[in-house]
Amino acid sequence: MADNYLEKKMEEHLSRQSATPRRSHATKSTFSFFPCRNILVVAQGEEWETEAVTMLRAAGHRVALLNPTGMALAQATGSRCYPFSRERLSDAVTDIRSRWGSLDIIVKASPDNTISIVNLLDGITATVDAAQPSAVLLLTHPSARSIRDLQPLT
Repeated sequence: MADNYLEKKMEEHLSRQSATPRRSHATKSTFSFFPCRNILVVAQGEEWETEAVTMLRAAGHRVALLNPTGMALAQATGSRCYPFSRERLSDAVTDIRSRWGSLDIIVKASPDNTISIVNLLDGITATVDAAQPSAVLLLTHPSARSIRDLQPLT
């Protein structure tokens, strides 16, 4: 009798489960205009670094930091951190390529208070003022090449 009772209860449970409509758990869909790129940010704790890394991660890029003091920023944004100095750039690039398969873009600070974006996919280098780190995100987009090549209307 006990076995039969459990079987009936299980059948009831399964029939109720299949009869009730399932709730669809709507997941937050992230629609991105940016294809995922593997980006290395080489900085020494400059002011623009936090804003640029946060925006790049929000756009869906994989970001690695080459910064001796960047561990807290990497943990806060979900990035990788290589606590090396610039002299060990080749070690970081080798590790990124082995983990992610490729390195697409290098973003680095220049001594003249500018940010250089080197796109390794097409060999184009762009430079922006360090006071405008949001431009880093725009210049990682594939169409940035055509935008930069436009001539002003006369």
